Amino acid sequence: MDITDDRWAIYIDIQGFSHFWERDKNKALCGLNHMMEAIVRIGEKVCSVEGDRFFAHHIGDGFFVISEFHENKLERAITIAVALMKYISKSGIFAKAAIAEGDNADITSCYPKDIQDSLNDDGCSISLGAGVMTIFPVMGTALVRAHELAKNSPQGPMLTIKASEKERIPKHIKVRCIKENCVKLLMVDWVHMKSELLEEIQNKACLPMTTSKKIEKRLVQYCNTNCLSKDWIDNVSKFLNVHGIMEDC
Repeated sequence: MDITDDRWAIYIDIQGFSHFWERDKNKALCGLNHMMEAIVRIGEKVCSVEGDRFFAHHIGDGFFVISEFHENKLERAITIAVALMKYISKSGIFAKAAIAEGDNADITSCYPKDIQDSLNDDGCSISLGAGVMTIFPVMGTALVRAHELAKNSPQGPMLTIKASEKERIPKHIKVRCIKENCVKLLMVDWVHMKSELLEEIQNKACLPMTTSKKIEKRLVQYCNTNCLSKDWIDNVSKFLNVHGIMEDC
């Protein structure tokens, strides 16, 4: 059996953030705030001890979340992603996520010496006279692969994993195998997913549980009131089993 140090990584971002930002900043920020709030609560109340903890990094309209160590099963990664996506849906906005594995490292030591010497005490910013440069100090294949997977997965609020990881996913997590851009992918129906671990995370993190029916209604309303591509809408029906969307919305 192969031994790896690769850690799971979730790349998750808000769908239509730039669209909402131009028209209703409060709505755009509401979705992002729900995401941030859920990550903090899970990190503080559920995954707070060494060995179980994760690390989260804000990137634009989303977050990169990575485990501390390699895990043989992907149940925890999937369940955390589902808990985030369900909670974010309460804002009336939806997220897209992908889970991949790889390495991750602080690359600050790779920066030019002048940059290293100029870092402020926070380790993430450099004074530019009266201005400021902020840096993103972590990089690795985990981030690259998760971001790339999200970019190449079907349109819509999808949760995607490479099909090669199927054996590491418990049977109670229902997935659908598809082929997209010549790559086999697994689509997780996060809207209807239920499990003991999911309930435990939601309870401990004080993330009010939302029924699948309520999330379905929110998705239908979202599809019917926003200008979305046909593929986006079709994928909601196909992969998330949500119906009742107007055909000419």
